Amino acid sequence: MQNIAELLSGQHGLAGVQQLLSGAPMRRVLRHALHTLLEQPDRLGACRLQRAKFKPGRKLTAYFDLDLGPQNRAGAGPRSMAVTWTPGESAPQAELEAAGQTMQTEAIQRGLAAPFQQLITTVPAWGMKIEVSPLDPRYPQLARLSDPQYVCDLLATVKCGELSPVARDYAITTIRYRPGQRHVLRYAPLAAAKRPTNQGTVFAKLYPDPSGQRFFTIAHQMADWLTAQTPHVTALRPLAYIPEDSTVLYPWANGVPLSQQLHRPNRTVVSYLTQVGAALRALHSAPSINSQGAETPSHALVAEVKAIARTCEHMNRLLPSVGETIHALLEQAQICYARLPEEAPTFIHGDFKADHILIAPPGDNDATGRSLARLTLIDFDSYALADPAFDIGKFLADLDWWYTQYQQPGLLQAQNAFLAGYNLVPDHPRLRRAQIWAALIQLKMTAHRVPLFDRTWSSQTATQIARIAHELAGIKSPTDHKF
Repeated sequence: MQNIAELLSGQHGLAGVQQLLSGAPMRRVLRHALHTLLEQPDRLGACRLQRAKFKPGRKLTAYFDLDLGPQNRAGAGPRSMAVTWTPGESAPQAELEAAGQTMQTEAIQRGLAAPFQQLITTVPAWGMKIEVSPLDPRYPQLARLSDPQYVCDLLATVKCGELSPVARDYAITTIRYRPGQRHVLRYAPLAAAKRPTNQGTVFAKLYPDPSGQRFFTIAHQMADWLTAQTPHVTALRPLAYIPEDSTVLYPWANGVPLSQQLHRPNRTVVSYLTQVGAALRALHSAPSINSQGAETPSHALVAEVKAIARTCEHMNRLLPSVGETIHALLEQAQICYARLPEEAPTFIHGDFKADHILIAPPGDNDATGRSLARLTLIDFDSYALADPAFDIGKFLADLDWWYTQYQQPGLLQAQNAFLAGYNLVPDHPRLRRAQIWAALIQLKMTAHRVPLFDRTWSSQTATQIARIAHELAGIKSPTDHKF
């Protein structure tokens, strides 16, 4: 096997990165390391690679789900694990290592480590660090929030009307395990888990600081605003913010993510997209917001372009010709955007995509007799005061992604239905800016969503970047529209 630093530099190309992620030699090293952590090594089943993130020259991170045989007290389903490869000079800071050991001790005392004897280890010869849920020294509250007894006591004291009476015990499932970044847990009452119902289920979203209070407030403000605008659209209201745990609790919401329904789009799904457009229009008309004294974030194009360039860094290194195209696209997008009329910033969702829109079965009819679905918007953590075209572009890009991934026809019809609901006419400057944002966000989606460990990564990436270049080249700059 080549030198780890060379592989992480990207000089051996995609093959070198994939060798670390899924090559047979590295898999043997990884399984051996896991065996040393387990009380019974033969319990280790499949190690399924779910996601990978590569920062050339700095680190490679991979997220796995581990099958461990019979369920344990830490929760239902597979166990989450993160593996990070770094060059020798980028070794973890000593204070973080110490914090990890302290947290590991707590997890063991709470009975959350089993069937593991340890939840963190390193393999210096291979530049590897392995962290197993529920360990993350940057989120010390993760251990106690993964403890069924602590959770039961917590929910018993929180004023969550929808949880009365509180369950005696909960099945705790990891929804997101991203050490140093984010964590989401699901608490399902064990009694309810035996029945086809989600009643009483709660989701916990953890934060590394008190910022969760601000997001809790914003979500309530948006729920109030949207409910006042239309009875068919709302935002998911958090149940509570827990200051001592820097955590927001959310109830289970009725509905299916729109992204799942796009797998087989039909006339009903297209009608939902018209409602989604109208919902976003209502969101963009929201009054000033209270950010709990914090400075309201923004999405300036120049800053976003820099962020996208960083996100695409691995594409530059692994596919140099594609990297040159990306650089040209970013330059072109800024020039086109600067030629378009500006407008005052509005409240935006900031991450408006199909995963964050829940669709429930139709309820009441509207004034024209149409049966309207009930929409619930979730996850306002990326909110900002910015160009409303950002949200529009993000959703157009997301529709493009799902229709392409599902190989479904009718993308243009779907996008037009959404724009009709938003009441945005062709050639309007806001739509033109949205198209530029869509192209930029498609770059970011390509970097994030095409798996590095996929054998077709190079061809998928190159094809998608070529499509984006073609679409951006077709965007015109009208000059006859004024606000």
